[in-house]
Amino acid sequence: MFTPDDIKLLKKLKKRTLLDLALTIPKSYSDTTLSTSIEPNKTLTAKAKVISSTFLGGKFRANLYLEDFNKQITAIFFKATPYHKEKFKKDSQLVVSGRVNYFRGQLQITQPKVLNDYGKIVPKYKTVIKQSEIRKLINKYITRQNLQNAGLSKPEIDTLLTLHNPTTLSSIYKDSNLKDFFIKHLKSIEAYNHLAKLKRKRIITKPTKTLIKDPQPFINSL
Repeated sequence: MFTPDDIKLLKKLKKRTLLDLALTIPKSYSDTTLSTSIEPNKTLTAKAKVISSTFLGGKFRANLYLEDFNKQITAIFFKATPYHKEKFKKDSQLVVSGRVNYFRGQLQITQPKVLNDYGKIVPKYKTVIKQSEIRKLINKYITRQNLQNAGLSKPEIDTLLTLHNPTTLSSIYKDSNLKDFFIKHLKSIEAYNHLAKLKRKRIITKPTKTLIKDPQPFINSL
């Protein structure tokens, strides 16, 4: 199934089978989908138009208009660079992402990043190879058909496909923890994968002797 080049990557990962790779679950996610609400002390990702910008008290401040919320917010940069001054010019249209809070009753977003690419949830893996390399392996091999061929049930397949490519983080997390549905099926897949490996290691040999005695006395003693 795996190409020679991909086998080299799998060896670095110490993965031998399709399910070994499938069970390499993301450790976290980078969510660049646009926010549907503004919540204090949480990350906001939104389209913004720069109304004005200035240096004040050693800080760089940019007043932004959030078109999807019809609200204004102030972006604060404690360590501004010429990059920020260039990006946050008046009338610039941006997509920004950062933590939101209230300061003296006014909305603020601290050290927001400017996103050139957004609208995605990107999985992040704990791995010895590049993130791009493992994502390529996952997208190439962890497919519904391949998982069906490996003997998994539909709920187990849905679990793996959702964890590797979630549409929303709320679909997989509850109170910052993985939902019970996913934990249950991950344990089932891990057990199935372990038994499959043991089965491949099994050695069947011909008996050296054939018993011709009546087995009934032994059976009765059980």
